[in-house]
Amino acid sequence: MDEDTLNDLKQFITAAVTQATADLPTRDELDAKFAAIDAKFAKVDVRFNEVSNRLDEIDTKLATIADAHAEQLADHDQRLTRLEQQTT
Repeated sequence: MDEDTLNDLKQFITAAVTQATADLPTRDELDAKFAAIDAKFAKVDVRFNEVSNRLDEIDTKLATIADAHAEQLADHDQRLTRLEQQTT
């Protein structure tokens, strides 16, 4: 290959690459999009933590209620047993 052919080939490759990458976003555009995505994920993370904390509160309250019911059932069981023993 002579020098002119190499230069033509380089020019063709440069034009092909430039044309193929013309629609791609620039680094700054990508950085801006990623920053926007990060901001949205930060909001989701905050909301997730709020919901998680609220679920923990509900779980604690339900456990307290369940314990109270278990105590009451145990007390009723003892009372029924005593009543049954008194009638026999």
